[in-house]
Amino acid sequence: MADTERVLIGTLGRAHGLRGEVNVYLRTDFPDERFRPGAAVEVGPGGRAMTVAAARWHSGGLLLSLAGVADRTGAEALRGLDVWARVPDDELPAEAGEYYDRHLVG
Repeated sequence: MADTERVLIGTLGRAHGLRGEVNVYLRTDFPDERFRPGAAVEVGPGGRAMTVAAARWHSGGLLLSLAGVADRTGAEALRGLDVWARVPDDELPAEAGEYYDRHLVG
């Protein structure tokens, strides 16, 4: 099994509605893959482990529901926190000649 790398995939914005949904400022080119229901993510500077409960597109933006966040108050508490995913170190883009910016470090 390959080693994994922590990659920034989004930043949580304001709450949407009353059921715990939150807007996401995307930092990934693959939001449907990174934010699919059941995906494990890490939230905030401490890397709090959370699971994506649901994600949907609304007015051109992504709305995210995280397991354990059931109301607006819980969603507002997450505002401004970064969302990270663990991806394989050797993950490569699908097209030849493309690269991920994390591969340029070092």
